[in-house]
Amino acid sequence: MTASHAFAICAYGQSPYLRECIESVLNQQDDDGRPVRSEIFIATATPSAWLDGIASDYELAVIVNDGGHGIGQDWNFAYSQATADYVTITHQDDIYCPRYASAATSSYIEDNARANEDLELFRRFWPNPIAKLISRAYSSSEKSNDI
Repeated sequence: MTASHAFAICAYGQSPYLRECIESVLNQQDDDGRPVRSEIFIATATPSAWLDGIASDYELAVIVNDGGHGIGQDWNFAYSQATADYVTITHQDDIYCPRYASAATSSYIEDNARANEDLELFRRFWPNPIAKLISRAYSSSEKSNDI
C-alpha cells in the first residue's frame, strides 16, 4: 500500500519564516535521499499580493477560505482542500526535517495495516450486525471534514 501526503500551509499576514517553511516542505526526501513528492498548497483567510508573490515564486496554489474564520475553521478548511490520504496542517512558521513526510507516511501505512488486522480479528470473533456497521465505517475510504 502506498499513501499520498499533503502539506497544507496555513498562512496569514507577512511571516518572515514563510519561505523557510515552504523550502522545508519542498525538500522532503526518503531514507535513501530521493525526493518525496507531496501535494503542497497555501491556505489563507487573508489573501494579499505579498502572499501571492511568494506562492508564485514556488509555483504553489493559494486557496482562499471565504467561510468562517479562526484557527479551527482555517485548519479544517485547509484539511478539506487536500486530496491526499495523509495531510499535515503546516503553520507558516514551521520548519520540517527533510524526512518528515516519509516517516509520517510510513507510520500511517503501518498503523493502517495494524488497524486492518485488528478489524479482521473483530469481524471473525464478533460476526453480528454491529460489527458489520463498525467494519463499514473503518473500511470507508472517505476522509472526514473535521479534524
